[in-house]
Amino acid sequence: MALNTLHEFMADITSGGKFARQYNYKVSFTTPSGVEGPTRDQLMRCESIAFPGQNIETSPDTIRVGPLRSHAFGVNYGPVNATFLCDEELSERRLFENWHRIIFEPGTFKVGYYKSYVTDMTIDQYNDKDEQTYSMVLREVFPKNITELALSTITGELHKISVELIYHHWEPIQVVGRAVVVGPKPGWLGGGEI
Repeated sequence: MALNTLHEFMADITSGGKFARQYNYKVSFTTPSGVEGPTRDQLMRCESIAFPGQNIETSPDTIRVGPLRSHAFGVNYGPVNATFLCDEELSERRLFENWHRIIFEPGTFKVGYYKSYVTDMTIDQYNDKDEQTYSMVLREVFPKNITELALSTITGELHKISVELIYHHWEPIQVVGRAVVVGPKPGWLGGGEI
């Protein structure tokens, strides 16, 4: 019985079916008011990004005797890095520079209001039939770091800009056929909100 299961598994890998591909994804986001939004071409040039992780914060329970138990007391989310191929006018870099100008005012370096520079970002996964299979939305996203663009006469490399994106939290989006439904709000536990 186990041998049949192993053969089925190997057949699935060989045929390429039933497995998600890293290259079948789409990134979409709007920009804050005052920043021209990304074009379809710019979004298509997102060379790499990741579905972010999630970390449950815990503390040890030292009141009871015996092995320690860890209790959850919160959740946090790390940044996401995205890399974009740049066109000849470096419009991808300009997009994020302009977004930074909404976050702080050049010259005075005064920081703007949080709600004026955050937006939502969606990352979608597709199968080999171009059907959406998984999706998540990152809430309250903004670019924290824009990496340098190295210049060199030695290599013929393309310019790529990497951006570290900070966000408040992410929510899974339930994919039903071609329709998507935003998942439960954070803090939701089946019967009611905490």
